[in-house]
Amino acid sequence: MPKTNIPKGVEISPHTYLSEDFDSTSETECKVNSPDSFADLSGDEIGIIVFCVDEFRSQDPDDYEIMTFDEKDGDTLKGLTNVYGDSRVWSQGTFVAAYGTHHTLEQIKANISDLWDEINTVESTLNDHSSRHEDGGQDEINLEDLDGESTELKNHKGEEDKHRKIKVYDAVEDIDISTGEVAIVRGEGLPLKVMDGSFTVEVGPEEAIYTIKGAMQYLSQYSPRVIGSYGDLTKATILLKDGFEMDEEVHIMGGNWGWITIESEADTVTMVRTAATTEFDWLWESPRAMFYGENCVMPNIAVNFEMDTSGGPYNRCGMVLRNATVSFLEGSGLNNCAMHGLSALGACTVSAKGASFNNNNKWGVYLWGACQAYFYQDSDEDEPKMEMKGNERNLLCEAGSIASLRWVDASEGGERGVNFSTGAFGSILGGNFQMNPGSDTDEDITCSGGSWVSTSHDFQGGLYVEKTSDSEENFDDMRWHPTRGIIINADD
Repeated sequence: MPKTNIPKGVEISPHTYLSEDFDSTSETECKVNSPDSFADLSGDEIGIIVFCVDEFRSQDPDDYEIMTFDEKDGDTLKGLTNVYGDSRVWSQGTFVAAYGTHHTLEQIKANISDLWDEINTVESTLNDHSSRHEDGGQDEINLEDLDGESTELKNHKGEEDKHRKIKVYDAVEDIDISTGEVAIVRGEGLPLKVMDGSFTVEVGPEEAIYTIKGAMQYLSQYSPRVIGSYGDLTKATILLKDGFEMDEEVHIMGGNWGWITIESEADTVTMVRTAATTEFDWLWESPRAMFYGENCVMPNIAVNFEMDTSGGPYNRCGMVLRNATVSFLEGSGLNNCAMHGLSALGACTVSAKGASFNNNNKWGVYLWGACQAYFYQDSDEDEPKMEMKGNERNLLCEAGSIASLRWVDASEGGERGVNFSTGAFGSILGGNFQMNPGSDTDEDITCSGGSWVSTSHDFQGGLYVEKTSDSEENFDDMRWHPTRGIIINADD
């Protein structure tokens, strides 16, 4: 007896992914990471599995393949048969889903059952009356003896293709009997699984998920618990395994991803410079970025990233932010980048404790447009150190941005150390800002364009304050005090 053509569904249909490569052109079995995403079968029931090349974001039907299966054995789906899309090789880590829940498929069965009852009723009525029109019957009619065709017959011939259409999308919404189409359309509000407590996704060349972007898209199927007792709130970790290299762009638009922390087993993780390919041409010098965040809260960074030297010497940043928030945890960093380590633009918020932004080709950190940033360690004895050193310019804070630096090592720079410009505000507590170790220069800390610097505690480094020619009357008495910062029109 053939299998039924109405698949059996599951209660919900979350994404999972292939545990191994699967060639649908020749193989009839595949392994999945989470078999509970698919229905258990019995008797003549079949299941359904959907594959997509772009983790279910694509709008192109050619990027999908739909198959049925007739047996689920542990994590293996067997008896796979193509019902839609081109067969191909699906690689390990490809996202798959059931797409067709128990509730929605039961709706189809109920509708078909009702239609079948109507068909039986009509058939019974015709059978009762048909004998009158058979050969020799009382009302025998022979269409060959009639001139032309009836209007009904002409209309039916013109619409015959309409009754063969079946549209299959993601979940059942409606069945339109009047047109002969079964319209299985995308359902709204499909439930996400609520995640409680701690959760870790391991990422690496030998893992089922081998990119940071793939791990974040996997976690995106969950609804984090962000309200409740602290111990019940969601805290997810993306753990980069030994041997992982960041050979990808991770660009985020919108959303709060602050419940995710990116950590690593290795002390340093390599960023492959050639992976940064998207140019942000609305920014000065059209930089590219390994991480990009806009109108969002970024994942917490607990990884010391260091960019390699592939792909040219310039124009690639570790991270670019636009109206976004990020936290760098102890031991993290963005180092050796071809342009800036971190570039934050337009009302961004940055927190960095014991992190490093060192040896970047342009600027260690760039803040522009009312950004707020706090770079710190609790004391000058703390390890790891809060560092931004060895850059062409260690910090540029401008256009109304605010930067607070507490026990920061911003020494050993190139063109200029720490610069506050065009209405910026700086707060310095301790630290080392000497561009040339052991000596103070006017380039260690500069303040220009109506900016302010407040200092407290002793720090190493010289301070230069620029006066403008048209403000002599107001700024003649401007001077710097080692414990009070810049003082204007002071009497003492």
